[in-house]
Amino acid sequence: MEEKQFHEITEKLDSILKLLAMQQVREMNTMQATHALSNIGFRPAEIARLLGKPVNSITSYLCRKKTLKNKKRGG
Repeated sequence: MEEKQFHEITEKLDSILKLLAMQQVREMNTMQATHALSNIGFRPAEIARLLGKPVNSITSYLCRKKTLKNKKRGG
């Protein structure tokens, strides 16, 4: 497969992935969407790109989630 073809396929797959992810989180607020996307394996940079938010905001939401989770465990 040529490099150009590979790049075109990758771009189309990224578009499909974005549409599917957005469909799953469309009625969630940013924090809920961040947690949902993180739980299915998206990285903070990918989540930020999907939601149109700064990476540091996404990282902050995820850190807050982790902190709350640890407090509930007694840690």
